[in-house]
Amino acid sequence: MPSNIDAVTAEWLSDGLGARVRGLRSERIAQDSGRELTFYRDVAGRAPLPTPSAYTARIAGADFVLVLEDLAGIDALEVFA
Repeated sequence: MPSNIDAVTAEWLSDGLGARVRGLRSERIAQDSGRELTFYRDVAGRAPLPTPSAYTARIAGADFVLVLEDLAGIDALEVFA
């Protein structure tokens, strides 16, 4: 389990996704006890609003990794139209 954002490597991600990853761009977007992980793993599929897909969600003690779909190119207002 990676203990920081720099430890999330293509090799680790390949194992987590079950598919070969040749490169990645990572960004820390939250520091929490894993509530986001629990939401995306257990609740997001039933939420009334669209949410990004969670490709992998893992937790070990206080450390967690949540890999989400990149929604950077989506216009949030179109989701509600």
